[in-house]
Order: sequence, then structure tokens, then C-alpha cells
Amino acid sequence: MLKGGAATGYDVLRIEVQLNEAKTDLISANDQVVITREDLDETLGNASDPRTLQGELPVPDPTLETKIGELDLPGRSDFQAASMRTDSLAQAESEALSFWIPKLSLSGQYSFYNDLDSSLANTSLFRSAYSVGLFLSWNLFDGSAYARAKEASSKTIQSEKDLEAKRLHLPHDLTSWKKRYHYSTALYSARRSDVEKSLETVRLAQEGYRAGTRTSTEILDAELDLIRARAGVVNAQLASVEALINLELAIGHAVSASQ
Repeated sequence: MLKGGAATGYDVLRIEVQLNEAKTDLISANDQVVITREDLDETLGNASDPRTLQGELPVPDPTLETKIGELDLPGRSDFQAASMRTDSLAQAESEALSFWIPKLSLSGQYSFYNDLDSSLANTSLFRSAYSVGLFLSWNLFDGSAYARAKEASSKTIQSEKDLEAKRLHLPHDLTSWKKRYHYSTALYSARRSDVEKSLETVRLAQEGYRAGTRTSTEILDAELDLIRARAGVVNAQLASVEALINLELAIGHAVSASQ
């Protein structure tokens, strides 16, 4: 077209830029397919899985946000387990610190014996003896017990901080993924609209080319915009799926059976 005078040097440069972008995007897409498939196989616990993936990406549901209830931290089993673990570590810390407490014990002994002869039948020769004692012990220089107490104290503090971090993080996490899902849903609707508009643009470009008012370059540009719009739809669906999964992880249960 440049040789025939129907295009300019600017058009050639623009097409070359688009070609270079397409080549690099193709390399990146092929690598992403391989890497993602390997990650999927690793998640499934397989060295390799030659089966072809089937199915379609779910469509974001704008009404799904109304089905998401409030965060119930006390009702979550993982939060309850973390809280019980903190309590158990606190009790273990108290037990480990008990070596500082003095031990007071009472002892008593009674003996009935014969030390005059070897007879066991003559009880008149037997004597009796008893002893009563009160014992107090206090271990002040037990290095191993002190180390165990410090270790138990550190574990208790760490568990308390982890529990507090979970208590602060989960509400923020829920709000964040709610917003991301809302954005992904809106983005999906926008990209679907872009696809419809791009289809109409391609049709108009083709009609204009037949009428002699458009060039093949304009048709290619319209088709490129259509491809990008379709890719935007897929990316919006992927983002909505990721947001939904993290939403369910944040609230601790599935949002709906259909999802």
C-alpha cells in the first residue's frame, strides 16, 4: 500500500509497532499457558495431566453482593481454634512458671517391727515407731526450667499477636475483596459493551471498505480493538472469580451453591 501510494510511512511504522507488540504478547501468552498448567498440575498433585480443560468461565453475578452476610468471627472454626490455642499456651506458660513457687509437703511414716529376735508370732516383742515431717523446697537456680518458662511466654505472646492480627485483618480483607468483586462485575459489563461496540465498528469498517471509503488498515484496527475487548472480558471474569474465592475464604463459607 505504501508503494501504491495508499498508505504513508506513518501507517507502516504503526503497523510494525502493532506487529512487535503482537509477537511479544504471543510469547507471553504461550509461557503463561505452560506455567499455569504446571501450577494446576502441582495443585492437583500430578506430575502432568494431558487432559484438555473443559467448561467456561463463570459470569459475574451483580446480585451476589447482597448474599454476602456480615463477618462472624466468633462463629468461625479456624478463629475458635486459634483462640483455644492461645488459651492453651497461656495455661502452659502458667505451668512453666510454677517452678518459682515453693513446694510445701507433709510426710508421715509408721513402723511396727521386732528387733529382739526372729519370731513373727510373738507380738509382745514388737515395737512401734512413727515420724512426721514438714518439707519445704524452693528451686531458685534451675536454668532449664527458666528457659522453658521463657519459651512458653514467647509462644503465648506470638499466639496472641497472631490472633489479634487475624481479628484485624479479616474485616479489612472482606471489605477489600467486596470492592474488588464489585469492580470486576462493573468491568465485565463495560467490556461486554466494548465487545458489542467493536463488533459494530468492524462491520462498519467492512462496509466502508466495500464502498471504497475505508482502508484495510482501518479494518485491521477495528478487529484489533475487538480482540482486545474480548480479552478484557476474559480478564474481568478471571478477576471476579479470584475475588469471589477470596470473599468465601474471608467469610469462611460458600456464598451460594451455584458458585
